[in-house]
Amino acid sequence: MTHDQKIVVAMFAYLGPVHVLVVIVLTGPLILWARKRVRWFAWELLAGVLPFGLWMSAWLSGVAWGGPGSMLVQWAMLTLLIPTAAMLRLMLRTRPGQPKIAALMLPALCAAALLLSRLSLPEPWNGFGPCCDG
Repeated sequence: MTHDQKIVVAMFAYLGPVHVLVVIVLTGPLILWARKRVRWFAWELLAGVLPFGLWMSAWLSGVAWGGPGSMLVQWAMLTLLIPTAAMLRLMLRTRPGQPKIAALMLPALCAAALLLSRLSLPEPWNGFGPCCDG
C-alpha cells in the first residue's frame, strides 16, 4: 500500500462516522418535522450510506480524481447534498407521486456521488503543507 493510499484509508476511517453523524444531525429534525406531511419509507435510510459507499469505493479503486483536498471538498458536498435531497423531497410532496419521487432520489444521490468523485480541484498544498516541505 502506497503512502497516498494509506492517507485515503485513514481519511475514510475518520470521514465515515463524521458523515453519518452530520447527515443524522441535519436530516433527522427535518424528517421528524415533516413526518405528517411526507410518507418516509424505511429503505430511504440507504440515502445516508449508499452514496458515501459509492464515493468511497470510487476513491479506493483509483477511479476518482484529485488529492486529499479534493476529497475533503467532495465529501463536504456529498454530506450536504443528502439533507438537500430530503428538503427537495419535502417540497415535492404530492401524495400520489410520493413513492416515485422517493424511488428517484436514491439513484440521483448515487449518481451525484459518482460524479463528485470525478470532480478534480486544484490542490492548495503539496503533501501536508508548506510547513512540512523541509
